[in-house]
Amino acid sequence: MKELAKRPAANEPGPAPELAPAQISLPTGYGPWLTKLKADIRAAQLRASIAVNRELVLLDWRIGHDILERQAKAATATRSAKSRQAPAPIARAEESAMIGDRAPSAGPAKTPDHAAVVGHYLH
Repeated sequence: MKELAKRPAANEPGPAPELAPAQISLPTGYGPWLTKLKADIRAAQLRASIAVNRELVLLDWRIGHDILERQAKAATATRSAKSRQAPAPIARAEESAMIGDRAPSAGPAKTPDHAAVVGHYLH
């Protein structure tokens, strides 16, 4: 089967005629102007890239700062909750000797009876 050559539609331009380099004439000063234009575009792209990177770094910093604040608040709340629920401290040997209205004994203090100490603080 023969392939049909595609014809441009009425509103589409046809193929551009190929021109030899000698046939192309550029306006005076076009080369330096084009070079400057390319440099200006590249500089604008670079400034835009730097601005975007700056904003992303600031966003990352704010996110990190928020995370640290939340962690600090959570740690404070946890410490506060633990301090409200903290068990009574173990009594010193001198205090535990007085449990049950016993007078402290003379001589070195003995290790307190754990059940007696806990019982004292629970009543």
